[in-house]
Amino acid sequence: MSAESTVDEIVLRLAADRWLAHQFLFPHRHPDTSPPAHRRAVLILHGSDTRHVLQAFRGFAKSTYTEEAIVIEAALRLFNNKLIAGSSYDRACERLAAVKREIEQNEVLNELFGNLKGNLWQENKIVLASGICIQALGRDQSLRGTKHFDWRPDSWLIDDIEDRETVQSPGGRKKTMDWLLKEFLPALSDPVTSRGRVLGTPLDPESLVVELEKMGWPTTKFPIEHMDGEGQRASTWPAKFPLWKIDVIKEDYRRDMQGFRQEYMCEAVAETDRVFAREAMRVEPRVRTWQAVYAMYDPARTTTRTSATTGKAVWSWINNRLVFWKIAAQLWKPDEIIADIFATEEEFHPVWIGFEKTGLSEWALQPIRQEAARRGIVPPIKPVDAPRGKLDFIRGLQPYFAAHEASFASSPDEDALGQFLSFPTGHIDAPNAAAYALLLRPGAPIYDNFSEESIVDDLEPQQNRPVFIAVNAGGGFVTALLVQAFDGQVRVLAEWVREGAPADVVADIHMEAGLAGDVSGTRTLGGGPRNYHEALKLPEVRTQLVRLPIAWRAPPHHYDQWNNIGLVQAVKRVPADIRRGAAESVGRDYLRERLSRLAHGLPAVQVDARARWTLNAFTSGYCHAIGRSGVVAVHAEDGPYRVLMEGLESFCGLLVGGLDDEDADKGKNFQYDAEGRRYQSAMPARAKR
Repeated sequence: MSAESTVDEIVLRLAADRWLAHQFLFPHRHPDTSPPAHRRAVLILHGSDTRHVLQAFRGFAKSTYTEEAIVIEAALRLFNNKLIAGSSYDRACERLAAVKREIEQNEVLNELFGNLKGNLWQENKIVLASGICIQALGRDQSLRGTKHFDWRPDSWLIDDIEDRETVQSPGGRKKTMDWLLKEFLPALSDPVTSRGRVLGTPLDPESLVVELEKMGWPTTKFPIEHMDGEGQRASTWPAKFPLWKIDVIKEDYRRDMQGFRQEYMCEAVAETDRVFAREAMRVEPRVRTWQAVYAMYDPARTTTRTSATTGKAVWSWINNRLVFWKIAAQLWKPDEIIADIFATEEEFHPVWIGFEKTGLSEWALQPIRQEAARRGIVPPIKPVDAPRGKLDFIRGLQPYFAAHEASFASSPDEDALGQFLSFPTGHIDAPNAAAYALLLRPGAPIYDNFSEESIVDDLEPQQNRPVFIAVNAGGGFVTALLVQAFDGQVRVLAEWVREGAPADVVADIHMEAGLAGDVSGTRTLGGGPRNYHEALKLPEVRTQLVRLPIAWRAPPHHYDQWNNIGLVQAVKRVPADIRRGAAESVGRDYLRERLSRLAHGLPAVQVDARARWTLNAFTSGYCHAIGRSGVVAVHAEDGPYRVLMEGLESFCGLLVGGLDDEDADKGKNFQYDAEGRRYQSAMPARAKR
């Protein structure tokens, strides 16, 4: 305004332009550049609506502008008796104290309007020199005595009348509404035309500000951020709350996004609206033994504050109960995701490690393969289609937690737990990874009679007993099992699962098994069966060799002249002896029967505890396929487990008729020399006990 402007001209301009009045009279209260939202809020505060509900995020300065509006309207004599109501007497008096301070200390205000202070200047009630009254009271105070001379309150403000305690129960919410309708409004000079504003936060879907909106009261909301005209995130107050700062606030609320929605997005959320209640997220300590494990990664490719996290879940289905061994939400870089996949494989040996299909094909598959080649192991990665309707997909977990049929074996990652409790707002990557447990779960196992008794720690080969490699190939995999069969027992000593063509990987399996000749070889006693090629490099391991007679057996279809993938040819090029196995169906019946028996007081089928592919296959990986209609098929589900187990079944089929034509050699005493060669001893054969 120009220096030549008279006081009356300035007052008239301020009365006509309320936004200008706020900026001119109270610059000391506006240190940050005001956004357009503040101008809109000021127009609402001074608007002609007799009633209006204003919801704004915490820190929006709605109280600041409301206090200023009271001072301006009092100076312009636009009301006679102003009533300020708060959640408590002290809160209401705080608002009045700010008004009093401006009237007392604002030099520009006093220069334009003169000394406004009157003779009555109390904590809860003031009367200006003009006779205008402003008074404050708490929600639970009586409204008697609010009349000033002949004036009942003709202007009013209800400021955050509710708190979290009062909205917790339906009774508390009803009490507040009854107070407004039955006590507060009737005490006004006119319950319909008296001008008033309600400031509040939607602390519950049935809180006062929400109910007033439902009743048709004009309502305006100012969340901390919104979408601009181009569909991009935009801050409502960029000068004070830029997007980076909003992201920091969100991070603080990551374990309670409902609170963020209420305080900063003006969204009504009830505690009962939580899909995953805190009390349902139970921790039931449990030690994992042999249970089949599944894992899922919901990956993020960036690690900024605005990016999604990578969700990870590791679980088992135990007697139709869902147990999460690990669950996490991390800002991992792509290489850290890959490293964690292999750490999970090393710790849990999952049946499958699910990975979102698009991310796998676009960026993850090649680094996984490179790391697998470096480590000499094949993680069981399973591409998984992202679900349609992700929120409903995640909600599918809720009944399991609510019925106490899902639990955590140990305390979950705090960020992951926060995502569950805040669902469906905020990051949902950990709950999404966990929800795949409803899809990645055991099918109908081929061997439903497999039990923990068949798992043996450090199962070692028996001297002077034949050892076989049950080999198979298909679907891009080559599998091999080191097996002994004698005295009614089938013993799986070691395993190999490799990706690639037989011509490319058979020689490596030969080396790792320590083959040294056509039917003789070695097996290391050190190192797990998943890292033989590494163990063989160690001097202390090379000194621990047991010479064993080894022969290869492969399913019959690999001998089809016109339909084979070169497995038999690859083994012969080693060179090694390989012979035709029996039909898989014959061995399947034999193996199923053996699983229910003991042989010499021991389980008839024994598997080394380190042979995790085989154990996973027995427990759930080797299962009946499920058709699109949901019907269980007779054949097994395709994949490495089927390849592995059909190789074993083909070998076991030979046991029905006797390995190496043993039926024709009954009564003869066959032994093996130091080089592993079979010969007939002149000594009479001893009867088997």
